[in-house]
Amino acid sequence: MKYCSNCGQPTVEDAKFCASCGTALNEVNDQILEIQKEEKRKGNNLAWTSLGLFLVNWLFSGATFLTVGSSTNKFSMMFAQILSYIPGLCFLASIIIMIVGRVKYPKNTFLKVLMWIYIAVIIAFVAMYIVTMIMCISCINSSEDIFGPGDCY
Repeated sequence: MKYCSNCGQPTVEDAKFCASCGTALNEVNDQILEIQKEEKRKGNNLAWTSLGLFLVNWLFSGATFLTVGSSTNKFSMMFAQILSYIPGLCFLASIIIMIVGRVKYPKNTFLKVLMWIYIAVIIAFVAMYIVTMIMCISCINSSEDIFGPGDCY
């Protein structure tokens, strides 16, 4: 059974207009579908923008890694230092755009998947950081056992 999107009253299947309020049934449904398609398109555009910035983050991370090691003169060292800020800014922008998209278009599946991917990446980085710190502490403790306190430098 169909219901009127304006007043919520049940309508006859073949009716063109609602018997209670007179709203055109097909026209309203078409408008709703058009609005939903437009919102999905806008949400997907934000998701693609966020994903693009996320991928640029990785691209610039690699470029920074390569340029820092090969910096020989003052200009290239300054360029490498400026380049080193871009990945963090791109990552931050991608997260902000994803959050804005999730708030504006909460039903968008692409943005939901992207959110979970970002969460997984952040968890992986935190786990790698913790493991690295544990390894460093373990290395320092084992070197103090061998060389004595204060001689592990």
